[in-house]
Parts: sequence; C-alpha cells; structure tokens
Amino acid sequence: MILAAAVACNPTRRAAVAAANSDALSLGIESGKWKFIANEIMPQYGEARHSNGDYDVRFGKDTVMVYLPYFGKADGGANLLSEKGPLDFTSTNFTVDKKQNKKGQWLITFTPKDYREVSTLNFTLSATGYATLSATMSNRTGISFSGTVVPIK
Repeated sequence: MILAAAVACNPTRRAAVAAANSDALSLGIESGKWKFIANEIMPQYGEARHSNGDYDVRFGKDTVMVYLPYFGKADGGANLLSEKGPLDFTSTNFTVDKKQNKKGQWLITFTPKDYREVSTLNFTLSATGYATLSATMSNRTGISFSGTVVPIK
C-alpha cells in the first residue's frame, strides 16, 4: 500500500504519464481519430448547464458523429419539425482545418457540407485534454461547450 502511494505521488512518474497521454492525444488528433466529451453547456441565452457526460462529438477518418444538446433561439428557416436536435447528426462530407498554435493547443474547424443546420464547429484542444467547442449555427443562436478530448483507437 505504501509503495503504491509513493509511485502515485512521484512527480517524475506523473510527468511521464502526462507526456504519454499528451503524445497519444496528439497522435489521435493528427490521425483524425478523437472524441470531444461535453461536460458543460453554455447557451448564448440563459444559464450554463452541466452535462452528464453522454454528449460527444466523434471524429473518425471519414465520418463525424455529433450528439450534443441545444438550447437557444431559432430564426426563420430553422428545421423546427425534425425529431432530432440541430446538433444530432452524422456527416460524411466535410472539411477539417487543423492548426497547432505556439502554446501547443490545437485549433480545429469542422465544416459539414452535407448538413445545413450547422455552419462550423470550432474546437480548441489542449495537450492536457481540456477542450472547448463553439458551434456556429445557420438559423439559430450559437452555443458553446467545455469538456475533455480523448484519442480513439
């Protein structure tokens, strides 16, 4: 028991684990296989809400699956009769622009070409796994999320 506590408290060991996790995350982002998990939902109007962890965005090589809640205002032209929310869709025709800034953060812009409700999803991903997402909608107010990012195998 004492040995396990000593290893867990060892700063060198923690740094090595953090570096390995950061490397795995960078590889996942570079290869296009990663997942954003929403922990907090921040609509433009109203109060922020905590998520139960069931909402995410999954990036695969050829497919992006978005399953996020939406709270906001709809303008004319919004698809209000759909059984799904505007951030519940799968895209197979999209562009992804990835840049890494000087701080090591990834700035990723996802633009679906086969889904008209969303203009862009803008992600900021840190090497430690913290992430933010800002959704720009076509006929609705935008919404933001904060959460975590993990690589997908």
